[in-house]
Amino acid sequence: MTSNSPLLSWILSNETPFQSPNRLTSLYSDFTASRASNPDGYAANVAAWRTALQHAYRAGVAAQSGDTSNNTFVIRTGPTLAAALEKHDIGSPGALGAVQEDSLAQKHWYRREDFLQRKQSVYWKPWMGVAIPSAEDVFYSLMIRVGLAEDKRLTREGEFVILRNVEDASDKVLSRIAKQGSSPTQLVHSLETFIATFKDILADDGEADRELSMPEISILLAHLYRDKRAIDMYYSEKTRTTTVKFAKTPGTPDPIEESDDTIAHLRKLLLDLEQQTSTLQKRIEECDKTAREALRSGSGDGQRKKAMAALRTKKLANETLAKREASQAQIERVLTGIEEAAGQKDMVKAMEMSASVLEGLNKEVGGVDKVQEIMDRVADGIADVEDVNKALSEPGVNNVDENEVDEELESMMKDMEPREQAGKDGRTDLPSVPSTEPSSKEETDKNIEETRRKVGNMAI
Repeated sequence: MTSNSPLLSWILSNETPFQSPNRLTSLYSDFTASRASNPDGYAANVAAWRTALQHAYRAGVAAQSGDTSNNTFVIRTGPTLAAALEKHDIGSPGALGAVQEDSLAQKHWYRREDFLQRKQSVYWKPWMGVAIPSAEDVFYSLMIRVGLAEDKRLTREGEFVILRNVEDASDKVLSRIAKQGSSPTQLVHSLETFIATFKDILADDGEADRELSMPEISILLAHLYRDKRAIDMYYSEKTRTTTVKFAKTPGTPDPIEESDDTIAHLRKLLLDLEQQTSTLQKRIEECDKTAREALRSGSGDGQRKKAMAALRTKKLANETLAKREASQAQIERVLTGIEEAAGQKDMVKAMEMSASVLEGLNKEVGGVDKVQEIMDRVADGIADVEDVNKALSEPGVNNVDENEVDEELESMMKDMEPREQAGKDGRTDLPSVPSTEPSSKEETDKNIEETRRKVGNMAI
């Protein structure tokens, strides 16, 4: 029994739609005709195939199945892909052409040549200036959609960029740049340092052996430059250096200046020196190992000469390494100085802007004289308020005759003096008790009333 390819095995193990026997039969059938009769089912099958291929190429299993072009960003259609997806008990997928057509129409895939050469962003929406197809083109396209004709162009071999995989990689690049900082020496790269820095960007997912190929680097740069507007690029004839400058804010890249070209050139030289020092260190280790092995092999003249030759080479390599390391340290000091100068430039610029803001605010205020005038007016206003409060707190106009009040007070005091004296002696003048029995009820009532009157007067 023939085993499945690594590509198909990965899809069957990781993609849910391909793990159901009934669904798998539908996915491998020629469901092109269902575009008209069952559009939802057709769309679901196309999406399942497109997503599965995108994930598989993202995982890097395409190269294991014979597709050695670009195993992350670019899918190669044709007999090779059909053979890699062939299942021993079902056969090859019957609607790969429909998957390819729909992916192109929905802008999930782009022909590789078109993607690299196009001027407009892949996110641009053509509201105006759209070419109107001929009646023949419309009719033929309709026949293809209803399954009554086959687009021969879609079954031939071709290379197509998987946009989603490119977007994922570019997002990782921008995330790494954001973490590094926004100094010029961090935002500016030569093409060589860009490749060295980001070729392992897919290893962020834990795949340490994954590196982008040069064709993939080209696609990534095109996407960052044209679609993301995250970088600017420039080739200098003077330094023969391709400068890649990241925008501080994606969408608004700053133009490349001569200082940026210098930084890129210095970073390129530094990278070259790092590679040279690494090579020299390996050579020194190899020479040392060769000399020791020669001495261990015997003490004859031949082994001795071999050891001496290895040591001479080691000594020369050490001298060259010292020179390269000195040059490397010098370039690093220059880059550090550039970074510090750039920081000072930003600080001075910020202070200059602050000074302009302060000058504008002071101008709006009107200067010290105007402020003093305003403070005087405020003080006058406060004084007026205090005067009003003082006037409101004073007693109102008195229309009462004070002499009459004094006379009434004197009279009241004279009336109260005998009563106060009686109170002090502990005596109270009560009416005398009658010595004879009243002659009649009327007389009795009269006496009682007289007594009450006297008692009342005493209380007053």
